[in-house]
Amino acid sequence: MRLPLILTVAALLASCATPFADQPWVKLYDEQYLRSEQKWPMTLPQVQQALFAHEAKCGSAPQFSIDPEQPNIAHVWYAPESSPGLSNTVLLEIARLQSESLRVQAYAHLGVQESEIQRVKNMILSPEVCE
Repeated sequence: MRLPLILTVAALLASCATPFADQPWVKLYDEQYLRSEQKWPMTLPQVQQALFAHEAKCGSAPQFSIDPEQPNIAHVWYAPESSPGLSNTVLLEIARLQSESLRVQAYAHLGVQESEIQRVKNMILSPEVCE
């Protein structure tokens, strides 16, 4: 009786976990697409809370995930609904530093405007502002 339940739970958990390499935005994670690097005086939970706040206020927000192999690194990615696809996606790699700060690296194809990259950052830095 317990074995089928355990197998069902294990299957459900396995289906929810998406390996890092299977994410479509992984192709952007390349030095040639690195567009900026900054330090932010925040924590990873504060980033996630800001994205929840932005979604509640504005109706949508970038996707957020913690790297399962490196829990001190998160990825935030956003593609506009009007033009989805990697050529329009902005990827932020957010790494927790030893201090209470984060290193934020922005990746995007060269065709993505700086204003679009900044807009994604602003969804975290100013979550109450809808653009």
